[in-house]
Amino acid sequence: MSAEDTEWDDSYLDGPQRKSNILVLGQGARESALARRLDLCADTGRVYTAPGNGTTAFCSGGNLPDLDPMDFAAVRRTCEQLHVKLLVVGPEMPLIAGIADEFYCSGISVFGPDSRGARLEGDKAWAKEFMVRNGIPTGAHTVVTAVTRTMGVEWLRAHNAPYVLKASGPAAGKGTVIVHNLDDAVRTLDRMLAGQFGQASETVVIEEFLEGRECSVFVITDGMGDYKVLPVARDYKRAGAGDTGPNTGGMGAVSPVDWIDDDFRDEFMDLFMAKVRTRVIEPTLRGLLDERIDYRGVIYLGLMAVGGDPYLLEYNVRFGDPEACVILPRIRGDLYGVMVMAANGVMVPSETPDLDIDRNLAAVAVVACAQGYPDKPRKGDSIEVGDLPDGVQVMQAGTCLSEFGRLTTCGGRVLDVVATAPTIGQARRLAYDGIHAIHFDGMFYRPDIAAR
Repeated sequence: MSAEDTEWDDSYLDGPQRKSNILVLGQGARESALARRLDLCADTGRVYTAPGNGTTAFCSGGNLPDLDPMDFAAVRRTCEQLHVKLLVVGPEMPLIAGIADEFYCSGISVFGPDSRGARLEGDKAWAKEFMVRNGIPTGAHTVVTAVTRTMGVEWLRAHNAPYVLKASGPAAGKGTVIVHNLDDAVRTLDRMLAGQFGQASETVVIEEFLEGRECSVFVITDGMGDYKVLPVARDYKRAGAGDTGPNTGGMGAVSPVDWIDDDFRDEFMDLFMAKVRTRVIEPTLRGLLDERIDYRGVIYLGLMAVGGDPYLLEYNVRFGDPEACVILPRIRGDLYGVMVMAANGVMVPSETPDLDIDRNLAAVAVVACAQGYPDKPRKGDSIEVGDLPDGVQVMQAGTCLSEFGRLTTCGGRVLDVVATAPTIGQARRLAYDGIHAIHFDGMFYRPDIAAR
């Protein structure tokens, strides 16, 4: 379906006013979760996704498969033709390239920061300096280029292993390497500077390794300092069980975090999140305001809990994938209304709809991947999906339809199996029951998602 083929549907009139159509950009499991969640909101019209996937095809607006999210002029024309009032940008690259700047004063609201705000993810060296400028707790670090390689090696020698090396530019979530001795760290640094991650690793951030428990916190903000905190999640980046193997874009996720025992989870998280608010969230938002950065959208905070205190590892400027699959089902309230108000810079606390977190619901997502992921995933294998248990949904990502109408693999992370239940343990069992009902040649997944 293209924009030219789509006519306005009068069933989406709300009295004298048309309901607001939405365009979600992207094609991953994150966009599946976003489009399905927004489709449930009362005040939305059609929810389109571009280019979309097999899950978003069943949302009210369906897919726009020929629309390239990086073709900003085409995206704008499509929004105008389809009466889109809210553009939700799923992946980071359009934001880093400035899609929100393109829509400035267009009458179409963009949920996502402008290009200056997107530097929080697009330039990790700049983001680290932003943390230091604003007194946000983070690990010690240095920034290295080919010119300053010698100083980078000296920094490594002056610090104890393990070391964390990150490509400063966007690397699809795969640009972080953890090494456990000095010689390997130097070799890794040289490979990265030589182009292991393309232009993304022309600059490398070397960080001290923080020992603790990781979690992901997502905050919706309006660029004026007001914000809403979404459910806390944890994702699993390494390809193999026990956090072994190469770094990936994400092999699974759980919400609430699974490293807190149920008996004192809420009490601990309330205390921990109070520290996150005062030490990380609010200094971040003040820093953006002080530097006159117009940030309207969601900020991801990759945190390490060290002795009960939060340390910030990195920012992302969009919903996580697969974290979106486990945080969105736990939100109760008018998500669309909050996103619209944030995109318009008017998220006044007294007027913004409440977003409640369902503390009696847990969610687990397990990602089914293609053979060869994350380096060279195999494509074209037929996917078979059997009967799924109640409480389980499949969010498609790297899937395509063959010329014979069969669902096939066409990406590394093929689909997310998402389960919800009253406890993490129950959700985990359901998620693995669901993934056992799915088959394609070469399929693999981590067996230890949400396992304590």
